[in-house]
Amino acid sequence: ALLSVRQLGDFLVAQGLAKFKLPERIECIDAFPVTRVGKVDKAALRKMIAEKMPGLPKSC
Repeated sequence: ALLSVRQLGDFLVAQGLAKFKLPERIECIDAFPVTRVGKVDKAALRKMIAEKMPGLPKSC
C-alpha cells in the first residue's frame, strides 16, 4: 500500500514527532546508491536530490 505525505505525517505525529520536522514531499527510489563497501553513498544521494530539485541550496 502506498502512503500519502499526509498519511505519513499523521502517523509520525501520532508517534510523537514534532510537526515542524514532517517531510514536505516524498521521493520513491528503487534503491539507495551504495559505495564499493556497501554503505549508502551520501554524495551520490545528494546529487540525485539536487538533480530533481535544482532550487535547493548547495549545502543540502
